[in-house]
Amino acid sequence: SRSLPDTVAAHRALATWCKEQQLGDHAEHHLRRIIELDPDDELARTSLGYQRHQDKWLTRDDIMAERGMRFFDGTYRTEQDIALRERNQAQENAEVEWLKQLKLWRGWLNARRVDRADEAELQIGAITDPRAATSLVKMLDGERDESFRPMWMEVLSQVRHPATMR
Repeated sequence: SRSLPDTVAAHRALATWCKEQQLGDHAEHHLRRIIELDPDDELARTSLGYQRHQDKWLTRDDIMAERGMRFFDGTYRTEQDIALRERNQAQENAEVEWLKQLKLWRGWLNARRVDRADEAELQIGAITDPRAATSLVKMLDGERDESFRPMWMEVLSQVRHPATMR
């Protein structure tokens, strides 16, 4: 096998060939080597997504980071926006988990096994997590057995959340 001369020209030729052969990762490898040999090689820098910004070569991510933005969920966002989105996602995830758990316990209330029904009543009665509020409201709204409605109302009264006030 032939050895590649470690020059900008040789790596550029190979990077071009790799791109033509749709071998993007290999082309990137050679472009990165060009930058190591010549840090100001404009063609290699732009091919790798760098831009000239205030006399420095930076990626779009670097430029946006200087502006306090980070790529998140398909676009550049501020850290505050990301934190809010993550908090909302965590809330949604918690609501889904609470609803699954409440449905399981509600099924146990009708179970023939008394220990399961007792356990469900104990678990439901102990809920104070505000993240359970919307799921508790859904359980109350969907409750067909009138004898269980007071239990849902009681649990809702001990959860501090705007959804429980209605």
